[in-house]
Amino acid sequence: MTSVELGNPAVEWLAAAALDRWHMYQGQPQKYGTQLVSDGGRYRLWDIDPDTTDEERAQWNVPALAEMERRASQLTLENKARQKASFRTHHHHGLHRIVHPFVWVNNGPA
Repeated sequence: MTSVELGNPAVEWLAAAALDRWHMYQGQPQKYGTQLVSDGGRYRLWDIDPDTTDEERAQWNVPALAEMERRASQLTLENKARQKASFRTHHHHGLHRIVHPFVWVNNGPA
């Protein structure tokens, strides 16, 4: 028996996320809504198959679509605040350098 068949929640989500990522890389809508993309600093869900229901998402341990959209909005706000707080300019030998922080996105289960 596989971990998915045994009902491992983390593996269920990972299987859904892997399928969504594959669809995204093919330029197709994702099925479950696990993949976020950044459009110039604003995070949003990659296009989603409108026929997938929240009940189907729940079967794979994926939050409801409204919750995933809320998370994308929250991530956008947090990223803007983080960039504003850590944005620094440096002057070194007359050169102007701008340093941006690295932001890691974890869209796994909450």
